[in-house]
Amino acid sequence: MSFYENWDDSHIYWTTAYRIGPTVSIASRSRDMSHFYAFAGVPVLTLVSRPDAIIDYKVVDPTFTGIVSRLHQDLTLTSVHRYFAPTVGVGYAMGKGSGFRQRLYWRLEYAMAGLAHSKRATAVRHSFSVGLLF
Repeated sequence: MSFYENWDDSHIYWTTAYRIGPTVSIASRSRDMSHFYAFAGVPVLTLVSRPDAIIDYKVVDPTFTGIVSRLHQDLTLTSVHRYFAPTVGVGYAMGKGSGFRQRLYWRLEYAMAGLAHSKRATAVRHSFSVGLLF
């Protein structure tokens, strides 16, 4: 779920970010390998693409190639000085055993991001997933 100030539904808004940076995680484990965890991270080096604050196109190329191209348009290599995008969250992992095993994950994450030429984006991600570990 995302919130964009001055939303205009005739445009595509995005943040594409490939990030490298430290993440701190704290977890509590029990005997059955289930655990709660909390995490926080800040990217130090990021390859990022965000649209301009004022978008002047009205038609989007609906093909897969067109959409992927738009989402990676004007990728910029930057650091914390221009792209401060902290992420924090909590989660729960549930699973048992050793060797081949299944895990269920729940995660709630809050992230914000923005560049000088673009409005700040805030995202709350809520996810469930299944992992197969071997």
